[in-house]
Amino acid sequence: MPSERDLTNDQVAASAQLAFQSLRTTAHTVTSHLTLLTSHSLTLVQTYIQRYPSLQTFLYTTAILSALPVGCFAVWVALSTAATVFIAALSAFVVESGLIAIGFTVLLPVECVILSIAGGAALLTASQPLRQTIMRRSQLVLTDLNDRALQLHKSAQRRLRKELNGLKADATLVEDDVD
Repeated sequence: MPSERDLTNDQVAASAQLAFQSLRTTAHTVTSHLTLLTSHSLTLVQTYIQRYPSLQTFLYTTAILSALPVGCFAVWVALSTAATVFIAALSAFVVESGLIAIGFTVLLPVECVILSIAGGAALLTASQPLRQTIMRRSQLVLTDLNDRALQLHKSAQRRLRKELNGLKADATLVEDDVD
């Protein structure tokens, strides 16, 4: 017999179908035997009831007098089953709610950390253009200040040269006057 690993899907399906067919045949056989047994039993009871009228009186009296207690018992079983199912459902709801609350106490801090990380990343992303704008403006200001400083330096050099030339001219005049 091949192992389960060697069987193909079609072979497994055929095997399952055979097992299901066998189960169906067995169920049909059991049902037919129970039906036959029930019919023979009812025939036997009817025969005895017709032969012995006191047995008929006993069976009918027992059935009539037992109807109320058996009915009450059936109602009790139905109510207790419904109450048990309700209590079980309520208990399951309470336990599930508690477990959800415990899970939420774990989920909330995790989500806060995730939101903080995402917010930081968003700020970094948003601050990049701002940083670039500030750097460009700073460079423009520094370039402008450098140009002004250079102009002031050149203007100061020119003034100093003029003053130096003026002083040289004065010194020349003073030398000429001394001579």
